[in-house]
Amino acid sequence: MRSGLTGLAAAGLLAVAAPAAADVRVIYDGGFGELFSVAMPDGWVFASGIRPGTDPDAPNQPRVIGMNPEDDLSIWLGWLSPPGISDLDAAIAYVEGVSAEIVTDPVVELSQDITVDGRPGHLYAGTGIRQDAPIDFGVAVIDMPGDVVVIGLFIGEFGAREVYQAEIDYVTSSFKVMGGP
Repeated sequence: MRSGLTGLAAAGLLAVAAPAAADVRVIYDGGFGELFSVAMPDGWVFASGIRPGTDPDAPNQPRVIGMNPEDDLSIWLGWLSPPGISDLDAAIAYVEGVSAEIVTDPVVELSQDITVDGRPGHLYAGTGIRQDAPIDFGVAVIDMPGDVVVIGLFIGEFGAREVYQAEIDYVTSSFKVMGGP
């Protein structure tokens, strides 16, 4: 795989001290029950919708939840669970299929197995180009209960990861598996 995001460092996915914040949680349903939740840092905004660039009338479009600091688009964290993707290999193939929409000239600098809230997964992190500017990116695929996979994404301008590392770690370490399908 030739894509990944540096901001989702493996240590950030496992456990890190959180910045001062009320534990405001965002729950991902995806149309088949509450699948997971993540906490949102103070001063960040949340949005949800269908994956950009897809036909909103097409069946089985994955819902995307995303968040970024209010008034700062230099960094974005997002989560989705594409329908019909039931294992890590299929999730990796899905990410490879949409990676050109996310980043060009990707260079994977990290590829490793991870565990997120007790669930197996894999993390890819690296650098690339987006809209003619250098970025850091990360992709985590997480095998969930049942035939469901969650994909976590990080996209940030160079330098944004360092500025927001505590918040990135807070969000990624807050990932909690819920009931699911």
